[in-house]
Amino acid sequence: MPQLLDDQAMWDFIADGYTVVHADFPSEFHAQIHRDTEAVFAERGNVGNGILAAVPELAEVFEHSAVSGALTSVLGPGYRAYPHRHCHLNAPQSAAQAMHLDSYEADENNRHHRARWAMAFYYPHDIDDSMGPTSVVPRAQYHSTRPSNDEACFTGAAGSVCIVHYDSWHRATANLSDVPRYMHKWLFIRTAEPAEPSWDHSESSDPDCPATADLDSHDHRGMWASLWNWHCGGVDEGHGDGAEVADLCVALSDDAETVRLNAAYALGRVGERAVAPLVDALRDEADRRLDGNLAASMTNPSHLYAGYALSAVGAPAVPALTDALESDSWAVRAAAANTLGDIGRSAADAVPALAQRLDDEEPWVRRNAAEAL
Repeated sequence: MPQLLDDQAMWDFIADGYTVVHADFPSEFHAQIHRDTEAVFAERGNVGNGILAAVPELAEVFEHSAVSGALTSVLGPGYRAYPHRHCHLNAPQSAAQAMHLDSYEADENNRHHRARWAMAFYYPHDIDDSMGPTSVVPRAQYHSTRPSNDEACFTGAAGSVCIVHYDSWHRATANLSDVPRYMHKWLFIRTAEPAEPSWDHSESSDPDCPATADLDSHDHRGMWASLWNWHCGGVDEGHGDGAEVADLCVALSDDAETVRLNAAYALGRVGERAVAPLVDALRDEADRRLDGNLAASMTNPSHLYAGYALSAVGAPAVPALTDALESDSWAVRAAAANTLGDIGRSAADAVPALAQRLDDEEPWVRRNAAEAL
């Protein structure tokens, strides 16, 4: 049986972007994977996606009840391993890797806050701070630019597995030891939108938010609450103060990304009353930021803060977004398609209009409509 996360661990994943579990097989099991991995690198080099065929016991690690339980909690029952996997060798005395975000192979994906993808980092040997462990930046997985908060190094005994939100900032730190460090990275995908909590959930539970002193400028409690509700299969009901909508729409263009993100989810809480001004904001942002988004590496041009707000609004935004699929601006059409896809099941009425966009003259519109469908 999968060992599911409890409410606090799930809340911490939503806030921090990662959780650590342990595949507690006998030590010899992990030692054999370590030896086999070393042999592959010595004989064939890095075989990329072929590492599973070369070391088939790796599948057992990700089928372990603690690992599969964490993945079920985050991605729901029925999640699947994605074909891309990679063993990262951090050689002795190597320099630190640059902090970065991953991207879909051969694509420039949009950053989505809702967890439909996850990564798993597995160590087949013990690792400490000197051996170049992988690090992540807590509470940065929803940021397109790296916040200034400190990174957390992932260390532990052989069999440690870190489940990570796909959009987490991460890197290999410097290996200051004389020991090669191996880390197996696998990708996993959600196959269905959440209909109910997929972790060990208690209706009476009240998970603790990180202390305000620990949050500093990275306090996204409104966002975390919205994402918690999505994972629970719920639909937000608008209850914000409609009088603040104009100011919040202005804040979507603030210089600070934290302000932009918090404004987006505050508008999401307003609900239907925010839809019309948000669609106007989406049109403006899609065109205004187009050149910059196209020039950025690994960035979908539909990476827009008004889009996050409309996703958080949900079903009440679907008719206006469906109309936006007919915009004269391809950037707006692409943004509307992307946002309808992020809304998910509540946007089912838009399926015929999205299907028509599969023949759109612009590749980004076709791509975003295909992913939405």
